[in-house]
Amino acid sequence: MHRGYAAASQKSVQRPWRRGMIGHLCRARVYSWLMIDEDAVLKETIKHLGEASRRIQASRLLIQQQALVGDSNYLRLVAHLSQALDMTEVARRDARRRRDAG
Repeated sequence: MHRGYAAASQKSVQRPWRRGMIGHLCRARVYSWLMIDEDAVLKETIKHLGEASRRIQASRLLIQQQALVGDSNYLRLVAHLSQALDMTEVARRDARRRRDAG
């Protein structure tokens, strides 16, 4: 293999973030782990948890509308969705409590 080709192929595989940045890439927005404004972090978290709750509820409703709740293959899935919804709502309430306390 030619040296120039190997160097070019390695460059094309580089990560999309810059060196020294701490965080992760999410829908073209970079969130830094070093956010200073705690209120902004809690507000964003509450928004994400609300969206997650709505999606879980929609999944549960879809299963109920299709009358799959009685199917033994779906009972465990519905139970897991219920647990996920409960945990998401608990986390959302906790984030709201922390936001309101601070």
